[in-house]
Amino acid sequence: MLPPYPSLNAILTAFHQEAESDYPSLQGNLCIFDVRSGSYIIADDFDFQAHGFADRAAFEAYLTGHTTAKICREDNHRGCADKIPDHNLMMIFLNLDYTDAQCEKLSRQDMLDAYHTLDHELAHLVIPAAFDGYEASAGNALLAENIAETYAMLRHHQRFQESALPLKYSALMLASHMLMETPSLRSHFFYPTIRAAENLAPEKLREMDRAATCTLAETLARQHTPPQNKVEAILRATAKCRKAYSSGGLRAALPVLADVAFAGKADDITRLAIDVSLHYLNTPGHMLVGPQWQKLRRDLKEFDLRLSQNTLLADTRHIDAPPIGHRKRIFSR
Repeated sequence: MLPPYPSLNAILTAFHQEAESDYPSLQGNLCIFDVRSGSYIIADDFDFQAHGFADRAAFEAYLTGHTTAKICREDNHRGCADKIPDHNLMMIFLNLDYTDAQCEKLSRQDMLDAYHTLDHELAHLVIPAAFDGYEASAGNALLAENIAETYAMLRHHQRFQESALPLKYSALMLASHMLMETPSLRSHFFYPTIRAAENLAPEKLREMDRAATCTLAETLARQHTPPQNKVEAILRATAKCRKAYSSGGLRAALPVLADVAFAGKADDITRLAIDVSLHYLNTPGHMLVGPQWQKLRRDLKEFDLRLSQNTLLADTRHIDAPPIGHRKRIFSR
């Protein structure tokens, strides 16, 4: 059992042992490489020559210079995953922005964030569809990302036996940034799927084995990940919000986004516009105080009550297992 304030190395070691135990396909093949420090976790009996390396030094040089490690470091991804068949390796590249002092004694939030990133990247390795989406012929990175993020949310429930509200908040924040300023975040639009997963009974999740967890993560993602043309429609409908944000910040953009909600109906665009608007209006720190913002908050809540409940929150009680693909390709987060 981990201590209350474990080191990052203790987290990585425990996670590596757990992953190899849970997923036999990873045994002897899984490597977690911390691109920030250059340290890595492999099995105690890792056979360098069997994996195509002359010795440990050759292996370390390979990790440091690997393309995915460079992508993770230079593009500031918190994590990346890769399957390297030439060396029979399953890789998680980690790039958490923790100081050396933090790494020695992680706060609870730092620990939760580390496990979230590790679980997300692990999903890309153990659920084929969470990796295959990056194949050019598959072309569904959005589905792959939703599968991985849903798996991380389910594992949060199982591992810590508590609400995964922070992951919902994170998904909403990503959606907010996508609408307001960074449309390139479209490949990480998790919010509809995470909202659906939030409805699942925690006690049932905790009873699931890993295979059932993987199947459920993929099933939920397939049911709730919007098609790419719908995401593009959301971006088109909110184009004026980004223009207003770039010129006048949140105070200029939020009324525009609220107008998108008021002009809509019970669909995905309206649901998202309402939730993002209320997120900004209800979260301390955005400096949106005064009668005009109180009125906008009240109007949005009243409008929300009049909408149909069957929008992004589909019924998740009856789920059929989806087919699983078999292709491989690189992933970077």
